[in-house]
Amino acid sequence: LQLVWCGTDSVILYWDKLLLMVGPYGDWVKYSYRSPLVLVPECDGVRIISNDKCEFLHRVPKSTEDIFKIGSDEPSARLHDAMICFERKSAKADELIRSIKVKNSLVQAVDGCIEAAAHEFNSKTQRDLLKASAYGKCFCDYYNADGFVENCKTLRVINNLRHPEVGIPITFLQYQKAGADTVVEHLVNRHLHFLAYRICEFLKMKPNRVLIHWACCKVRKTIEQSEEEVRDMIQRKLSRCPGISYVEVAQAAYDVGRKKLATLILDYEPSPREQVKLLMHMNEHELALQKAIDAGDTDWVYLVLLQLMKEFNIHEMSTGPKQQPSQGATRFVQMIKDKPVACDLMMAYARSQNPQLMLFFYHYTNNNLELARL
Repeated sequence: LQLVWCGTDSVILYWDKLLLMVGPYGDWVKYSYRSPLVLVPECDGVRIISNDKCEFLHRVPKSTEDIFKIGSDEPSARLHDAMICFERKSAKADELIRSIKVKNSLVQAVDGCIEAAAHEFNSKTQRDLLKASAYGKCFCDYYNADGFVENCKTLRVINNLRHPEVGIPITFLQYQKAGADTVVEHLVNRHLHFLAYRICEFLKMKPNRVLIHWACCKVRKTIEQSEEEVRDMIQRKLSRCPGISYVEVAQAAYDVGRKKLATLILDYEPSPREQVKLLMHMNEHELALQKAIDAGDTDWVYLVLLQLMKEFNIHEMSTGPKQQPSQGATRFVQMIKDKPVACDLMMAYARSQNPQLMLFFYHYTNNNLELARL
């Protein structure tokens, strides 16, 4: 029914309630089940999903085998035994450390314990292995501890993800392949914003994406609260990240019909261009025009003016002083007549493109001097 890879050197074959794992040299292991299964291949194993549980089948890592195999004489196994003897205050710990140093394998032993701890699921075993590696580091002439610190950080994150309330039993290799950004994105999509934010803080990542997603959820769910309360609550949280964009939050508010809230949130957007773009999308043209003027960006002022002319259906005008202007033209002039920058730019455009618009504008504003000159 299914044939999937299990790691890189074996395959899983699934018949009705029967699994067969075949190794690279033809060896096989059989597993029997009472319910139907679904197999999901991963980079280092395969997930086996049944009606009542999810199991993970993968090969025991080489570093784990070196330490815990019966009768193992590997440097990492000796270092682990030395740590146990040291905790028991046994003099055998010194013998084991000297035997590792004689073979110049102390660094290899420390690295082996760190790697084995990374692949462990049991937190007590993780601590024991990390203690052994920390103990071995003390006897090294020189050891770069960056890898040790990074592995400790990663294990702390992974253990939080594996907690039953979160329920992401990710392995160390899967975490490395996916990356911290992908893991945070998964948590955000499941609305576990607090854990995602704490992970970003712990790993010194920017929490912008987490806060924006949280804010979008808030504007969708806090219907009973006033627009000002929701705005203040969002602003308090997002102000922790200077320069964060509020556009996505305002867009979410507009999409659920909270136009006033979207306008209030946009006041905190640091990019005037993004403000103008969304305000135009929301048909708040007059406010968009004022924002473009305040930003001193003539390109965006022109963009808003042209959009307004299109909105009010102002093309080549044939309106003279004695003719009745269209309602759209009247509204357009009313909107810009108190904005000198907009008027100057509109006149510069109309002078070459639409002289009749200039004629109407001067007539409407009773600017007889300019009307005579025209």
